[in-house]
Amino acid sequence: MLNALSSIDKVSEGTIKIDGKDIVGMKEKQLAEFRKHHLGFIYQEYNLLDTLTVKENILLPLSISRAPTEC
Repeated sequence: MLNALSSIDKVSEGTIKIDGKDIVGMKEKQLAEFRKHHLGFIYQEYNLLDTLTVKENILLPLSISRAPTEC
């Protein structure tokens, strides 16, 4: 279910609407842009930087994209 909601896996039928947009019909490039602006992934072990705190690991992608952070 989480893989379908995050657009990692494709569903065979139906729709998934996030923020009013149906992600099922999006092409890969559209999905990449949608993920970039609307979704985030926090991994439990891999892809985390050991030298950063949990908060810093979460804020890092926001910092890279120059998105405002309110923490």
